[in-house]
Amino acid sequence: MACAELARWDDCLGDVTFGHSSFDHMRDSFITGFDQLAHTIVAMMANRIGTNRNDSCFCGSGRKFKKCCMRKGLYELARDW
Repeated sequence: MACAELARWDDCLGDVTFGHSSFDHMRDSFITGFDQLAHTIVAMMANRIGTNRNDSCFCGSGRKFKKCCMRKGLYELARDW
């Protein structure tokens, strides 16, 4: 999904060139949006399962939810799951 979004983003840029700082800012905004989506998904899963902050994480790591998946971004979740 992220690759498709990046490809669509590249297509809409056309022949516009950006400096490194502008590109970095746009990339950070893009990643932040996906991380917010990941946090929403994890919160919905925890709510559905009935996991609270201090319960064991539902991923099976043995750590508390607040120290495990609750803090992970999209890249970390995709890598670990």
